[in-house]
Amino acid sequence: MGTSVQRSGHSFLSQRSTRDVWCQRVVWELRLLVSKSVAAEGSWCASHPPVSSATRGRRPRGAVCRLWLGKVRPLREEAAHAKGVMAAQRGRYHQNFVGESAVQVVIVPVGSIDEAKFREYAQVIAANDVIDIMELANPQLRWASGKVRIQFELYRAPLSEWHQFQLHNKVIGLIGVMHCPRLQSLKDTYQKCFENTYCKGMYPTVMNRKCLAFEPLPTQADIAVGDFVMIPNSDTREHLSFYVQAQISDFALTLLSLFEERVTKGIPLVTPLVTPLDANKTTEDTRLLKKREPARLLKMKGDYCLLGGQPQEAMAAYVAAIEPCKATNDWEWVGGAMEGYSAAVVAQNDDNVALHEDDVMSNAALAREYYQKRGTAHYLEIELLLKMARHQVDLGHKENAAELLMDAYNIGETHIDSDKIYLTGSIASLYREMQFYRKYAFFMWMTSVLYRKVFVPTFDLHWLFFFTSTNGL
Repeated sequence: MGTSVQRSGHSFLSQRSTRDVWCQRVVWELRLLVSKSVAAEGSWCASHPPVSSATRGRRPRGAVCRLWLGKVRPLREEAAHAKGVMAAQRGRYHQNFVGESAVQVVIVPVGSIDEAKFREYAQVIAANDVIDIMELANPQLRWASGKVRIQFELYRAPLSEWHQFQLHNKVIGLIGVMHCPRLQSLKDTYQKCFENTYCKGMYPTVMNRKCLAFEPLPTQADIAVGDFVMIPNSDTREHLSFYVQAQISDFALTLLSLFEERVTKGIPLVTPLVTPLDANKTTEDTRLLKKREPARLLKMKGDYCLLGGQPQEAMAAYVAAIEPCKATNDWEWVGGAMEGYSAAVVAQNDDNVALHEDDVMSNAALAREYYQKRGTAHYLEIELLLKMARHQVDLGHKENAAELLMDAYNIGETHIDSDKIYLTGSIASLYREMQFYRKYAFFMWMTSVLYRKVFVPTFDLHWLFFFTSTNGL
């Protein structure tokens, strides 16, 4: 005889232990969130049938949450847009050490383009997410071997406040997708939309950019711009993929050359090398930052080597940065170098994640200690704990992963609600992958409650749906 689920506080966790109860609770919360908010906004909202008794005997899946949210057409289209192109890759790079060796490249629509067309071409581009340096066969490169990983994303925020501290958080490349049949003037569209809006406006610091024009008409002439490329019309998907692959390989080669130049000739600094934790307000603070800069540049060199597919060289740079950073009590950069070292070990042994596990986890644990020593580096510590937990999940150490996730949650308890949404959703994602359904449902419920608390007054539901879709929830 089942016990009824209580609706107040967290007491519902102690009532029934069947998986169905927890997933139904998540469905109820997300259904209420979407139906109330969309109805209040005045947008279209389909009717939601109640959960039938027939579903209670089935194994609950995270896709149930998407089922309810998918009833809302605008959100459904946006999620399909993101999910169809990036979901698999986000699973590879999101919140793990491998992600620290991936170059962030954003794909953007240029001019008028149908969503289905944009999604189709973005998928072709995103298929080239691993570039073998040996296949580039460029004698001018010192880096003759290795793999460059690219994390393609759609509509990413232009700038992370940690982009100088962790280069994998920085948008380094930009690729535009143009559909020629819908455009009257390719040159005007390129200049107004790609160059002015994206390159000069949203992403002014990208190191490389390229605009790919698909399905050009015979009457449309090429424009004399170096980063504008017309893709020849192709009868088959294989031919299209071949042309796009050639362009992405050229794109990656340019990035590699720039990475190598910064490592060998030095990193040009337009602004001081700072993080959000630096209080650059007085002359004394400015002098201290100047004193810390050489060691920080060593850590950045390690980042460029890691992004360039050179983990062995990256490890050497990180080791070289640790002691000079310690000498100036630059604790978060000590932790960053040790975290980078762990990421380089993982990248070097990508085919066997269990290899050097102790080396990875021990350096990550030391990095956490230095983040704690800084005192205010809670964001860095939480991100590191999520990466460590992901690594343990990949190795099958579920209990260790669960312990790390709870440490992250406890640290995040003091954060504002808008920050905790990302944390609880990320924890839910990992618990679901580990098949810890009770904890998965609890943290998804927490995510829905926090989201409703923070964002419902503005009726902005797109972020939650994008997150649940792209993280497989």
